[in-house]
Amino acid sequence: MTRTARGAGPIVAGAALVAVCVASILIGSHPLTLDQAVVAFTDFQGTDTDRVVRYIRLPRTVAGLLAGVALALAGAVMQGLTRNPLAGPGLLGVNAGASLAIVIAMGAFGLTATGGFIWFGFLGAAVAAAFVYTLGSLGFGGA
Repeated sequence: MTRTARGAGPIVAGAALVAVCVASILIGSHPLTLDQAVVAFTDFQGTDTDRVVRYIRLPRTVAGLLAGVALALAGAVMQGLTRNPLAGPGLLGVNAGASLAIVIAMGAFGLTATGGFIWFGFLGAAVAAAFVYTLGSLGFGGA
């Protein structure tokens, strides 16, 4: 692969990210034009369109970006720690640990609140990740 081809990848990905962010702000149950979105940021008048852009679509877009950054960072950390470019939450048992903890919380503690599922899922994922990492670092039968 040439140096130019490698350098074009991040540029194309960045352009695609900008295009998707703009589309996220413009597309919805009431489609907007680019001019309407720009006016909502530059000359806020408090109209319904301005409020939709500033208080609904922009936070939705930022939340999506932050979720993507968090997932990418988690994947990079997982791949770096295991030194395995194919490492992922399914392969390492993190998904299964989170699911098991949620099922135990539902069965043993009668948990029904969605907010509680999140914390038990985090705990189960952390325990599973620590267990798999510890087991993998023991080095049994390594070549």
